[in-house]
Amino acid sequence: MSPAPRWCLCFAVALGTLLSVCSAYRGWAARAGLDLAALPELEDRLAQQERARTTIDRESRVLAGLGQRRQEIAGEVIRGRMGLWEAAARYRDLNAASVGGSLRVRRHYAGSYDEQCCRQVIAWVRIGLAKESPARVAGVTAEQEAELQERLSRQGTIRLPQ
Repeated sequence: MSPAPRWCLCFAVALGTLLSVCSAYRGWAARAGLDLAALPELEDRLAQQERARTTIDRESRVLAGLGQRRQEIAGEVIRGRMGLWEAAARYRDLNAASVGGSLRVRRHYAGSYDEQCCRQVIAWVRIGLAKESPARVAGVTAEQEAELQERLSRQGTIRLPQ
């Protein structure tokens, strides 16, 4: 007998022996990861995990995009191209676009939701200024806080433009 058929015969005998042992000793086969009866269940679990990973990846990309947009808006406020009220209205819209975005804002800041959006802008401006111009942080954020407090004392609540 030539080496190729002999090798194939040895492989077939070894595979047959392994499958026989696995069917006779299912506990051992399961521990070794060779339980073929559990294969459909494993495939289902893998498919569920793949769907969950896809969902998480999609949500991560959305959140990263929203964070990037928040940074851009905060940059516009820092450079004086956008006011607090317009920025807060845009943040409100961004919060609505993310899963649980408005709930996260409501947990972190006090006051009405529109006021919370203003405070969220101030926080992002503070972070942006800390990177760009740390010396301006206190002055700019104090100015924004004063603007917010002045409107609160005058109107009693914050109403952002639609």
